[in-house]
Amino acid sequence: MLFACLTLFGMYLGQEFVDIQFCGIIFKHRGGSSWLLLAFTMWRYSFVTMMTGSWVKLVLYRGSDALSVAFNLVAMVFVLDIDNMAYSYLPPSARATVQNFGTMQIAPEELAMLMRTKWIFMLCVPALAPLA
Repeated sequence: MLFACLTLFGMYLGQEFVDIQFCGIIFKHRGGSSWLLLAFTMWRYSFVTMMTGSWVKLVLYRGSDALSVAFNLVAMVFVLDIDNMAYSYLPPSARATVQNFGTMQIAPEELAMLMRTKWIFMLCVPALAPLA
């Protein structure tokens, strides 16, 4: 059960990191304000580390029985999905602005890098979590 939950958590965390890297690609090609770049950098380097560490702490200190692990997974997935939920409540004009800014062609090597990132997270989170 723990391995299955860690794999699912790795998949969600990998998707979140792909979203973060996609924002980085947009900033690299289009530029952006320095405040947005600072927020992006903080999100990229602190959030993923914090989420992985939180998962390990929850398992260690809250229990590793199946029910605790499943409920902790639900809580962590909720935290990972909260930005998508917040985006869905933006006014249509704000979403249109975001979609116009975020629409671009991605080079094949950048797309391949994004796909590799998902797989790396899905495989490494369950494999490396016991070492943390």
